[in-house]
Order: sequence, then structure tokens, then C-alpha cells
Amino acid sequence: MGWPVPKVVISSKQNGDPGDVAFDASGNLWVPTQELHSVVEYTQAQLAKSGSPVPHVTISMPVTPNGPWAVASEP
Repeated sequence: MGWPVPKVVISSKQNGDPGDVAFDASGNLWVPTQELHSVVEYTQAQLAKSGSPVPHVTISMPVTPNGPWAVASEP
């Protein structure tokens, strides 16, 4: 049976070691990266095709032993 083939692949140095991702009500993807101590956002338009887009938003956090693991979005 195997795994489904993704329709779009996003690769970026800003993704580092991604944690649990979330989509907001507008269809934007938020990716926490513990390794880089940040959370990045990719817009719905950026997710329409494969590639290495520059995040639309980057939220940097203080360096701590436990960076962001997950993000949550309200409906």
C-alpha cells in the first residue's frame, strides 16, 4: 500500500528540524523549528507549488534548551 505521494514539497533552511505544524483559518502553514528557535509562516499562495520559498513571516525566539515544538491556531 505505501505512503501517499505529496502534491507539493516545501524545503527550506528555515524549516530546520520542524515540529508539529498548524494551518490557520486563512490556509497559511505555520512551522515551529526547535533547532532554529523560530516559527515561520508560509502563505497559501506559497504552498501552491513545490520549491524553497522564503517564509512570509519569521518569529524568532530566545535561545533556550527547548525551542518551539508545536504551534496552535484558532479556527
